[in-house]
Amino acid sequence: MMENWPANAEKTPTPAKLEPIAVRPDEAARALGLSPRTIDKLIRTGAIRSRTVGRARLVCVESLRAFMKGGSDDGRATA
Repeated sequence: MMENWPANAEKTPTPAKLEPIAVRPDEAARALGLSPRTIDKLIRTGAIRSRTVGRARLVCVESLRAFMKGGSDDGRATA
């Protein structure tokens, strides 16, 4: 059985866990400690970026980080 096992199997790196680049609005709300309604408002006003893929709305994680640093990700100040 072991003759088919790769000789360098012990040296083969395991794949790194990918960090999400986008999350659903409910996940964004939980991450920021806000309500989903507030996230929807931030999306509508352009304070955070999102994209619709099929029927799913995805919020850009970089946009959430930029918002929390005190501005939107395009440099505009937010309230």
